[in-house]
Amino acid sequence: MVDESGPAIARKLAEAGLHAQAEGRMEEADKLLTQAQAIDPDAVAEVLRDHDAGRAPDARLQVQTDQDVDKTLPPNRAGPV
Repeated sequence: MVDESGPAIARKLAEAGLHAQAEGRMEEADKLLTQAQAIDPDAVAEVLRDHDAGRAPDARLQVQTDQDVDKTLPPNRAGPV
């Protein structure tokens, strides 16, 4: 017997949305996550918590960090003038 309750459907949609997002299909991801949120926001929150639990705490910021490294000025090593 398949569980097709609201939370189960929302969870399935949210997981599909995260998968689409990871593949760069942002429009599809937004659509799936919006549908899931409309069905059961708590189920979506649980999927997002589970997803984040599998990542390093700063993993979401890694892309930004990598970009900022290129923009950081080297330390000033010159002594007093």
